Amino acid sequence: CIRDRLQRIEELGKGNFAEVWLCQLDEQDRGIPPYPVAAKVQRADRNGGANDRTDLLREAALMALLDHPNLVQIIGIITKPRDMPVVLLMQLCARGSLDHYLRDIATSGDTIELSFQLTFIADIVRGLEHLANRRIVHRDVAARNVMLDSSYLCKLGDFGLSHTVTEAKEYIRLADELPVRWSAPEVLLEQKSSRASDVWALGCTMHEIMSLGSLPYEECSSSLEVIHQIKSGYLMERHELCSEQIYQELLLPCFSFRPEERPTYPVSYTH
Repeated sequence: CIRDRLQRIEELGKGNFAEVWLCQLDEQDRGIPPYPVAAKVQRADRNGGANDRTDLLREAALMALLDHPNLVQIIGIITKPRDMPVVLLMQLCARGSLDHYLRDIATSGDTIELSFQLTFIADIVRGLEHLANRRIVHRDVAARNVMLDSSYLCKLGDFGLSHTVTEAKEYIRLADELPVRWSAPEVLLEQKSSRASDVWALGCTMHEIMSLGSLPYEECSSSLEVIHQIKSGYLMERHELCSEQIYQELLLPCFSFRPEERPTYPVSYTH
């Protein structure tokens, strides 16, 4: 049983529904030396049961359709025995999440070259463009869901909220728990997600990158305050570490209150 050949080493992170662990996978019976993987598993302290199991299976099925250097790749999924939690096995990105990397830089008092920051943005845009070409809306674009491999290549991950859209309908309407600080107005007010709402979240992620890990709307103390500010037409201000040119040319277009006026990914990237 492959479950028995998976050794947990340490917890890498925990979300509302699942935990991610650094594990060692032993496939020596197939002539493959043991190697590290990231394992996403249902949280033991939740009562989601069958729903959480179904969500992880759906996430695995979606990841199996994706093959791109700027997206976290699936290795496999463990579903047996049935009375045990589903385990989603993914490639391990050695340098961890982008938000932790940025905050570590800020805490150390160091800085990042602008070209490095723009490369991070370009990597994320390439991953999002690949999703859009397959009519997939990510719905949770944020620095915490971007992983860095050993060469500092960004890989967008965590497809737990992702959904496909049809040609007949360019948006989906879902009432899930929302990452409020990264959510577009139409997501917060109408539960409508689309490629354009991913672009808004991309703008928030660019803010995180340029500010070395500051939260979007960091001046707001709660999600309710963020929602109130957005409903009143407030736009996220330029962070002091972000140049006026980058703010005007890259971030601000993503924050149009009219979804159809937000840039497409190639436009964002070519800046």
